[in-house]
Amino acid sequence: MATYAIGDVQGCHDELVLLLDQINFDARHDRLWFTGDLVNRGPKSAQSLRLIKSLGEAATVVLGNHDLFLLSLAAGHGKLHAGDTMQEVLVAADSHELLGWLATRKLAHFEHDTLLVHAGVLPAWNAHRVLELAAEVEHAIQHDAGLFASMRGNQPDAWDESLTGHDRLRVIINALARVRFITPAGHMEFKLEWAEKHAITSISISNPVNHSRTPISSATTAPSGTNGLTNTSSKASRRPKTTPRNGSGLTTTTARI
Repeated sequence: MATYAIGDVQGCHDELVLLLDQINFDARHDRLWFTGDLVNRGPKSAQSLRLIKSLGEAATVVLGNHDLFLLSLAAGHGKLHAGDTMQEVLVAADSHELLGWLATRKLAHFEHDTLLVHAGVLPAWNAHRVLELAAEVEHAIQHDAGLFASMRGNQPDAWDESLTGHDRLRVIINALARVRFITPAGHMEFKLEWAEKHAITSISISNPVNHSRTPISSATTAPSGTNGLTNTSSKASRRPKTTPRNGSGLTTTTARI
């Protein structure tokens, strides 16, 4: 049995089908870890959701920022921007079913000594704490009607155990689903321009499994901190295998765990 982590699908259904064929995926034996952002930018967000949902227990999904944005739109908060392609999900005949399934996905998954998130992990958190904090947001998605109205925003930009309410949930969401960089002072940054301004070209992340250090392009990573985790995410992950670029200009990636 093989387990594969697949980076942002972002509505690229046809490319995902090709990728699964390329790795000879067999749902009877193999498992897929999707690192979030299943929708948007690509042309077939609804079909992508249907395909991944149809995989059942063979697919583990964590939510990314685009997935959360879709849920926010469905709840009546936010608006589509130029380049967004999620409208088809909102008007699909099976929209209620697809959105209901998406809303029950996790923000973090831990298995085989590997933590799966979309964006990053703050240095103060270990795997157990990440799962606890992710569960707070997962509960709020189901039971807090005001979550999506206050979800967006970059502040607070650092973790504090004393945080409460939507400020606390926003920090957790931003860390697990949005962050790109963490400053030496522990503040989250969300734009690539921050790295350019500070002349960052690469970051080395320690791998606690084999004690190697892997240089990663600063344009695609958020540091995982020094919490002893192997962090598999679409914004902070090794990228050993890439499918051809598709018409939307996206690149779908997969890593064998």
